[in-house]
Amino acid sequence: MRAEEPLTSVAFTGLALRVAHMLGLHKDPSHFPDITAIEAEERRRSWWHLLHTDMGVAVLAGLLPSIANGSWDVKPISELDDELIGTQEGIEYEVSVARNEREMDCVGDRSCPQSSMITTSNILVAGKLNTSCKTTSVSEQRLLTVRSISS
Repeated sequence: MRAEEPLTSVAFTGLALRVAHMLGLHKDPSHFPDITAIEAEERRRSWWHLLHTDMGVAVLAGLLPSIANGSWDVKPISELDDELIGTQEGIEYEVSVARNEREMDCVGDRSCPQSSMITTSNILVAGKLNTSCKTTSVSEQRLLTVRSISS
C-alpha cells in the first residue's frame, strides 16, 4: 500500500460518515416508527459496516476512529436469514431468544435443518468495539483494533 492511500481512505470515510449522519444512520431505526423491519435492518447493517470501515481505516492511517463511542445508538444487526426479517416467525424467534426462553439456532451450521440463523462474524464488530472501548489507553485501543482486524 502506498503511503498516501490510508489518508485518502480517511477522507472518503469521513465523507461517508457525514452522509450517514445526514441520513440518520447513527440513530437506531426504532426512533423512526414508519420504517419497515427490512429497511431498519438495512440501515443497521449499513451503519455497522461503516463503523467497521472507519476502525480499519483509522488503524491503517495511525489515527483514532472518527466515530466517537456514545455518539450513536444503533443496535446490533439481526442474525436472522434475510427472508425471515419482519415475519411473524422471525419476530417470535428474536423475542424468545431475548427472553432466554430458547437458545439460538445452529449459528453457522448450515447442515442443521431447522437453522434460521446465519453467522455474522465478519460484519458485526460490536463485541470487538466494546472490548476496545473498555481499555484506558489509546495505545491499548489501537492494539486491540489491529488484532481484531487481523483475525
